[in-house]
Amino acid sequence: MKGYDKHNQDLIMIIGILVLIIIGLGIYIFYDKGWIFSSNRNDVNEIEENTVPIEEEQQNLSYKIGDVVILKNSTSWNVMEESPESNDFVTLLSSENINDGTIAVNNAENYVTTTYKNKLQTELNASNSDILESRLLTLEDVGILSGIATTSLQIGTTLENNITPQFLYKQDTITNFFNKNNPVMVCSPIVEYRKINSGRLCLGIQTGSLPIRPVIKISKKYIQSI
Repeated sequence: MKGYDKHNQDLIMIIGILVLIIIGLGIYIFYDKGWIFSSNRNDVNEIEENTVPIEEEQQNLSYKIGDVVILKNSTSWNVMEESPESNDFVTLLSSENINDGTIAVNNAENYVTTTYKNKLQTELNASNSDILESRLLTLEDVGILSGIATTSLQIGTTLENNITPQFLYKQDTITNFFNKNNPVMVCSPIVEYRKINSGRLCLGIQTGSLPIRPVIKISKKYIQSI
């Protein structure tokens, strides 16, 4: 009987030791794996916190006058005003003539400020607050870019003065200013007569359709990433 009791005691002791071992392993695994998981979570959080969305990176870029940018609808534009990183918007002049021949001179300004702006919003899936303005080029714009006082800008005034960026006069475009009912235009050089016909201000006709290069002020988030 004593041998039986001794056997039971040994068995209970072995079971107790096994239980303690199992508990010890459980505690080790819990804290060890828990620490690893916690560490991994911290690493993931750190990566997420330090990762800047691509759109935000693009929005924070700075732009200089003359920079070429492509909007997300694949249209090409030139930067008209310096825009530092702190500015979410940039002012652009279209590199392309948007007049397909159906926009009359006397309807150009209304078309650009309403129809074209709405079309651009739709193409970019932009809100009204993302495009602050859509308008025609002005003589004030020409004066700022050329360094010529607005009061000194006359029909025939050359814009090729080593100040004016070439993008302004590389293509014809009307302005919002009229002289005796005729639209004042920025005209590109006539290659074969360049010495006497440089990039300049000229006078357009009041009938028919003329080239239109709109000016917009738009959120930088709609500029394609390079």
